[in-house]
Amino acid sequence: MAENKKKLPSLVKPVTTPRPKGKLPPLVKDVTTPRPKGKLTTKAKKYSGATTKGKLPTKAKKFTGDDLSYPLPMFHFKVEIENMQGHTSFQKVSGLEAKTNFVKYSHGNTKQSHDYNIPGRTVFTDVTLEKGIFVGDKALYEWWKENLSVPSKKVVTIMLLNPSQDTAITWTLNDAMPVQITFSELDSQKTGSPAIEKLILKCNTIDVS
Repeated sequence: MAENKKKLPSLVKPVTTPRPKGKLPPLVKDVTTPRPKGKLTTKAKKYSGATTKGKLPTKAKKFTGDDLSYPLPMFHFKVEIENMQGHTSFQKVSGLEAKTNFVKYSHGNTKQSHDYNIPGRTVFTDVTLEKGIFVGDKALYEWWKENLSVPSKKVVTIMLLNPSQDTAITWTLNDAMPVQITFSELDSQKTGSPAIEKLILKCNTIDVS
């Protein structure tokens, strides 16, 4: 009975792929960069800080006040009042100004389209001195008080100093006379602020030397 059994066909047919002839190509190609001919460039040199040939520029010289390339600082000055005793260390000086007035003139026998400017009198503006109030210091007030009855004119010298404590420029107020004194304002909210008084001067001329 076993001999009468037939062999059943396979349900899945085997799949066979024909193998290509020759050498199979590699899965990943070897990428090689051609080496340049000649010597290879060396690595970058370490930066040493020298960018230019020759000596490096020297450091800037300290300002001494004698160099004409720089203006003088405005905060270094002193004021001297003729025959004045007491504290004369002023905080601020303002109003150093001279102005020449001009008179305009024109006449009928002229073809120009503008007026003639004829120089007139030169006017020196009022100079204001400001300073702190010290204990028992009434020198400015006494000078102003003298002028209530008899004019008391003095020479006031204002000196701008250089860093070496030498006088660089001097403004001389001739025949200066106080016309107004302003005492310091009092404010309980301004703790630590110094009391400052102001004296306004009139003068005939201002000389610069």
